[in-house]
Amino acid sequence: MIFSTLHSKDTDEDPKTSSIIGGLLLLPDQIFYKIVNRACAPNTLPVNNGSILSFEFWPHWYDDTYNANFVEPDVIIHCEYRDIIIEAKYSETSGQYRDQWVKEIVAYKKLYGNKKEVSFIALGGNENYDTEEVEDVTVLKCSWTALLMAAISIKSQFERISYSDEHVAQTIRILKYIEKSFEAHKVYSLSTLDYNALTRFHSYSDNLLLKFKI
Repeated sequence: MIFSTLHSKDTDEDPKTSSIIGGLLLLPDQIFYKIVNRACAPNTLPVNNGSILSFEFWPHWYDDTYNANFVEPDVIIHCEYRDIIIEAKYSETSGQYRDQWVKEIVAYKKLYGNKKEVSFIALGGNENYDTEEVEDVTVLKCSWTALLMAAISIKSQFERISYSDEHVAQTIRILKYIEKSFEAHKVYSLSTLDYNALTRFHSYSDNLLLKFKI
């Protein structure tokens, strides 16, 4: 939760975002992209995003088109060929809304122009998981649970590697740390839940169990 502490943000949503997204950003770039794509599948980021150059939590983007003051997405990730905006909500099923996406994308374009392609990820808080186009930007949607299950799936693949070097071992350690970060914020793998618990999730839970083979 180092980023939420540095920004003096102590609401439920912000430490959750700081712990989990901050942990994922410790991974090698291509592993990070793979986890995000599995969580958002079948809608994914383009294949070649290049290296992750930098990232910032809760940037302030000033724009008077829709806003008197500023907009504040949760994370902006600057990649070599693409920027990724993440808007996160604490809940799995409510909180995201299109007007906020519009304001953040418009403010981003005013600040950065059209130098690079941009993708927008709505993490948590979605009532449905249909891809949307907002201001000519593709909005990908995923849940915290899908993100966790994608991370566990990748961890399982690494644990099955027959040889082990320091890079494999390091990646597994980071993935285990990320899994604990999810647990700390009460996000659990669907495969560990009983039927009654499973029914409390939104309707695409069954598809998640089919999508990830852990």
